[in-house]
Amino acid sequence: MPHMRFAYLLAPLMAAGCNVSSTGNQGNITFTPSNCGDPTGCDLGDAIALWGTVDVQIARTSGGSITGLALESRDPTVASVESIASIQGLPAWRVTGADAGATGAGATVDLAVIDTAAAEVDAVPITIKAADHLGFAKFVGTATGPAAADGYDESWTVPANQLVGFQARARLGTEDLEGRFLYDVVADPAGLMTHEPQGADHATGYINVQPPAGDYPLTLALHVNPTSQLKVLIHAQ
Repeated sequence: MPHMRFAYLLAPLMAAGCNVSSTGNQGNITFTPSNCGDPTGCDLGDAIALWGTVDVQIARTSGGSITGLALESRDPTVASVESIASIQGLPAWRVTGADAGATGAGATVDLAVIDTAAAEVDAVPITIKAADHLGFAKFVGTATGPAAADGYDESWTVPANQLVGFQARARLGTEDLEGRFLYDVVADPAGLMTHEPQGADHATGYINVQPPAGDYPLTLALHVNPTSQLKVLIHAQ
């Protein structure tokens, strides 16, 4: 694949994910990622998918003020950085993978913290990789899979009339990549999404549904690159 809220019941689960903070190479700043598309938590030590976004907050290891500090990319052609609205009252920036390099090893770039005099306070490396497929990860309810099914990338078996939640993930081989994406539902012939609880939001790949017995084909596509698709069969029984 080239250069990827559960507002309803699942929002508290997403917020409770175990995000891992990284200390910069000078020991002055901790970098904490969030909103990375991984419901179990985010870690800058994991590769970020090309086109995927991760939100990052910073703190001084000494506990001092971060007023006047900003996060920048040493190479915006590899990963771009933009300031976003504060998260829980703290400044935040959005990092987007822009170039994964020419090999599967990916491209590495430093995220640097700069002060008002444009001096570097600290930095941490991140790696951008290009995913080769999409897949579901189950994180709420009961589901068996993924299994092979003709015409589909994967299939899942779930209990009928019970809530189950999946997160679409970008993957390189067996490696799950960090990164939040916007998705479009491009095929839902059996109406799986009509069984999504009111207030749920599948635009970022969080699919929570409560389908009655039956087979439900579903195709999701990356909004940024519609040719990158996930075709999945949900079998409710």
